[in-house]
Amino acid sequence: MKDERDNATQQLASARAELSRLNSPDRLNEILRLRGEVGELRLQVASLEAKSGSPSMGFAGILKDPAMRDYIRQTQLNYIRSRFGPLFNELKLTPEQTEQVVGLLGDLFMKNTDNMYALPQGTLSAAEIAQASAEREAELTRQLEPLLGEKGVARFNEFRHEFPAEATVALVNGQLGVNQLSDEQSTRLRQVVKNEPFDLTRGISGDWDPAFWGSSADIDKHLSQLADSNQHILQQANDFLKPEQWNALSNVLNNGVNERLSQAAAFIQKH
Repeated sequence: MKDERDNATQQLASARAELSRLNSPDRLNEILRLRGEVGELRLQVASLEAKSGSPSMGFAGILKDPAMRDYIRQTQLNYIRSRFGPLFNELKLTPEQTEQVVGLLGDLFMKNTDNMYALPQGTLSAAEIAQASAEREAELTRQLEPLLGEKGVARFNEFRHEFPAEATVALVNGQLGVNQLSDEQSTRLRQVVKNEPFDLTRGISGDWDPAFWGSSADIDKHLSQLADSNQHILQQANDFLKPEQWNALSNVLNNGVNERLSQAAAFIQKH
């Protein structure tokens, strides 16, 4: 069992090293692939620890391991550099400013992760989840403004909300062979996804979904809204995608829901 766990941990380190080399803005598909690989490896480590008899506390338990905590933080820093690299270039940040922003985002990520993953599922009401999300956004703005300025923060939020659309196009193209989306199709699909509520599309790109800390009724309501949003995307995409491309989009959206459910099952404590 220890050998299996060590092997999974070594694979995590390899994925982190490969992710740190992905700094080119046109390599979104590789970033998404690695993010998915990292998620799968985290699941393996959590599963192996559970089988070995370690106390199971979801992701909160993993965070108590110093080595895993350092791995998670370093992976997140590398991901931030890759994901927001084009924005940092657009804002003309110096290397020093870039690392300040990356460090700030990494620290906030770990703080929010500690706070949320220590809570069992069903602890928060829908209103409390909304309030917690608003408080995190306000804290992010307060800390980013001295570094980016008001306009820079506004562009940061805009850029962040564009990512599910970019991820959707990259993931769909990743399932297609020679029948890739045209520039016009990509533009139209991005707009369709952007028009949906961010809280319903954020999971497409692998972002955490705070709705899963709610009650079973809250989660069911969220999943129903998510299904409606995905159906709305598919209905509109039917006007400009070929059948093979439409099927790929359907797979991407369905996989996104399943991945969010799997992450919640593995990492969020249950009562």
